[in-house]
Amino acid sequence: MRTFLLTTIFVIGLPACKQPTANIENVVSTQCTAGQFSQAEIRSKKSEKFHNINNETINKIALDLRTCIGHPDPAIRDGLVYESLSGFLRNEQLTDTTKLALFETILGLLNGPRIEPGYTKPFAALNMSELARADRVLPYLSDEQREILVQTTASYMTEITDYRGFINNEGWRHSVAHTADIILQLCLNEKVTKTQLRTLLIALGSQIAPTSDHAYIHGEPERLARAILYIANRDVISADDWQEWFEQVADPTPLTTWGDAYSNQAGLAKLHNTKAFLSAIYINATETKNTRIKVLLMPSRGALLKLP
Repeated sequence: MRTFLLTTIFVIGLPACKQPTANIENVVSTQCTAGQFSQAEIRSKKSEKFHNINNETINKIALDLRTCIGHPDPAIRDGLVYESLSGFLRNEQLTDTTKLALFETILGLLNGPRIEPGYTKPFAALNMSELARADRVLPYLSDEQREILVQTTASYMTEITDYRGFINNEGWRHSVAHTADIILQLCLNEKVTKTQLRTLLIALGSQIAPTSDHAYIHGEPERLARAILYIANRDVISADDWQEWFEQVADPTPLTTWGDAYSNQAGLAKLHNTKAFLSAIYINATETKNTRIKVLLMPSRGALLKLP
């Protein structure tokens, strides 16, 4: 969901850089009301950009929308909940108390059961990316809370096994891309440490070529690449470390050689995903004038040359 034109970002330059409640799917309201407002009223108010609604009411609406994060209707979980919360956060309409309450709830959702057949976890990730952005712009998390977010995000990314992107009549899930968006916001945050960046880098690497036979078709390699590019822009990972990391990306294991990729579906998927990711990095590193991103040019080129 929400694709981005990757090359333009770096050609024109970069900006400076609990446990969950039980069975959250069971508490999702199909009506998705927000306090005294019905779903229809919330839709209407959103279409009017919540004009003439005071901030106290805005904060109440934001908290009430939490139970609709995993709603089965994409027009609600995406068009209503995500877009409303994103707008509130970007317009700085939410208090720190509200943001922290949203953070704790959504953190709990990300820490929920690993196998979650619905939409809650991937859309918890998407909404968390906006909360991470808000913390980057106007910090409201403590160092300890930010560390918890880093570890939770890394753990969730590493454990993703649901690779469904967009499905007609169901809409988006897009777990890998949404989680990469959290990482992107975290690595833009100067309060995120070098050690934390390394943790996030490892997590990103775990989903470049999943160990299943799934071939990405919904822009996941580009979203993973965007996060890598922003990590590079922090200029805390050495050129030697990047070289080693890209060599690991280009490692054909569990295949003996890349030539073996053509003998089974899992191998073909690994080749496809790895090549798509490396190509996105290489194109950006080639086109950008940002010297921090240029450090990725040679190692990504070298990794691509190892692929058939």
